[in-house]
Amino acid sequence: MTKYEKELQALKPHDEVQSTSHETGKYDFIYTAGHGYLVVPKEDKHYQDALKICSYGFKGDHAVYLEEDCELWEFINKGYKPEIAPDQAPEYISKVINAEHLRAMTKAMIDTKVIKVMKDNNGVKATATTKAGEVKEIFRALKGSNGTYLARYCSNLFV
Repeated sequence: MTKYEKELQALKPHDEVQSTSHETGKYDFIYTAGHGYLVVPKEDKHYQDALKICSYGFKGDHAVYLEEDCELWEFINKGYKPEIAPDQAPEYISKVINAEHLRAMTKAMIDTKVIKVMKDNNGVKATATTKAGEVKEIFRALKGSNGTYLARYCSNLFV
């Protein structure tokens, strides 16, 4: 186990650390049996931002562990300035995906003919219109490094 995995396991003993992904670029992402956390090391220039954001995740001696559902996205907004819509659906899923997975997800949304999909240099965004005529963001994938994307989408979108 890495020092970050050991620390998170000690901070969260009831939820076993499963694995670590390095696909998020310069930050590690630790998966536990029930959740996922972006690791922001103490030496990182965005550490203070992460520390201020962290309320659901964990604060350790080596790093801040931002939970995947809300804190991760707030951190990305502060550190990288992408446009991310606030939670507007009951539940969102956040995960790192590869380009092939993104293409498949995008095609599935386009095939519905009711979801509007927009692509730009930062990734892919999709919106849908509610029965009340309100447009809501239901999918966002932000370009990472090495062909990976950080995706956030409504939990009932791909069922």
